[in-house]
Amino acid sequence: MRELDLDRLALVGPEHVLWHGALGGAWIEAPHVYRRDGRYLLLCAEGGTGRDHAVTAATADVVTGPYTTDTRSPLLTHRHLGEDAAVQCVGHADLVETPAGEPWALVLGVRPLAGHHVLGRETFLVPARWDERGLVLAPGVGQVTGLAGTGADAGPGPVDWISLRGPVAGRVEPGGGPGDRAPDDVVAITLTPSPAPLRERGVPAFLGRRQETHRVSFTGRLETADVARQAVGLVALQDEATHAVVRVRREHDGGGCVAEAVQVLDGVARVLARVPLPEGQVELGVRSDGLRYELLASAAGPGTSPVAPVALLAVVPHHELSAEAGDTFVGVVLGVVVEGPADDPPVTVTHVRLRPGDARDDDTAPSIPTSRADPLQTNTPTQTQTRTS
Repeated sequence: MRELDLDRLALVGPEHVLWHGALGGAWIEAPHVYRRDGRYLLLCAEGGTGRDHAVTAATADVVTGPYTTDTRSPLLTHRHLGEDAAVQCVGHADLVETPAGEPWALVLGVRPLAGHHVLGRETFLVPARWDERGLVLAPGVGQVTGLAGTGADAGPGPVDWISLRGPVAGRVEPGGGPGDRAPDDVVAITLTPSPAPLRERGVPAFLGRRQETHRVSFTGRLETADVARQAVGLVALQDEATHAVVRVRREHDGGGCVAEAVQVLDGVARVLARVPLPEGQVELGVRSDGLRYELLASAAGPGTSPVAPVALLAVVPHHELSAEAGDTFVGVVLGVVVEGPADDPPVTVTHVRLRPGDARDDDTAPSIPTSRADPLQTNTPTQTQTRTS
């Protein structure tokens, strides 16, 4: 610890080594210092941000130390709960108080399924208490409990949609498009094409929202007449080297459009399926039951439902889009991407809707039938390659 001169924005004075940690491992992180009853509490994270993540503490009489380890450390961890625990990798605590003076702790954790997580690190609340020995987290329980939130949800808006590594030429508008009376959670997304491919570290023409539930349905519509040299699609994105996309593009000879399911794994793109499309409106979808992602396409009708059962183009197992696969801390982002020459006209994807729940067995998601028969063009078999390993 060193003093910061606020006038010069420079560090001054001696350096103080506060503490070497409670657990003897690497990565003492996220230090927070709190003053209570004339003493100082140093709250830290140890064990890395994986399965050994933990909250540890030390105390001192002066802010610069020396700090003495709280022998109850770790004050909170899920490292001992096993791989079946609903919440894992708990740590990085920060203390807050309600207006009524009730102490709570914010902690980070993940919710894996079958050993992998696609939602990234999330924030959890645990009650806190002070007793004669100091801070107690999750009194009487000693772990994060309960997953359901009770706060108000304002619904999706432009602020919820994020780009990658910089601003993009695009806009998010409520509704399904001009003159369309769509549900409140439906938007239209317009993007100017970018030659920067999604699988490189540039600024692609991409807008997305973070996946917040294991079961999710993400759909959108576009007109084949708007597709010239662009490739327009919906993507489940872990990072530039790890994602899956269902897209529409026109054949290079200027012929008809095709729907493609493409997976990028370890930076290598692979076309999993390709089917021809009739001219007109097309609905694309990415759907997950928590353990796999389905890439879907259908010829769309004038209402809010496809004119035929949705074609299941390909299946990508969740572990191939997980944070472990991408070697990251973050979760999947579901978004719209437009790749193509920058001088091509903007493309609008309408009826963009992200809904929690599984479309097959959850009342919170639309009921969309699924078929391996080809609903897109008669007498043409669907070319599907499904990966389930």
